[in-house]
Amino acid sequence: PTLNAGSYALSSEAPHWERFRFWQDIVLIKGRLFTSDQLAMGLTVYEDKMPFEALPDICNYMGPWRWCTKRKIFIDYFAPYEPVSVVHLAGHDQMRLDKQYLIAMLDQDDNHIRRSLRYSSV
Repeated sequence: PTLNAGSYALSSEAPHWERFRFWQDIVLIKGRLFTSDQLAMGLTVYEDKMPFEALPDICNYMGPWRWCTKRKIFIDYFAPYEPVSVVHLAGHDQMRLDKQYLIAMLDQDDNHIRRSLRYSSV
């Protein structure tokens, strides 16, 4: 599975950092800076077999999207509908450029709605 480098936690003493740097140096020779951290993380975990515990999706949520109109927060798409803590806007270029841009999603009652993924528009 793809590991998302958008949100993670790691002790400053963890041996993973050395391997991240090793892999990122290799990736940057042929790759892109934007994705080098995520690729280095994946290689560290899967190629070097470094231990990890994945954060739940709600820590860096990438959809599908669901909005709770009662609490005015994004919630996990599936029951028990936990609050989403970080919304990941990667791939939503139009949303980043146009603060008025809305996307289709469901509310907690499965009604089709349109809204921004930006909390600032709440």
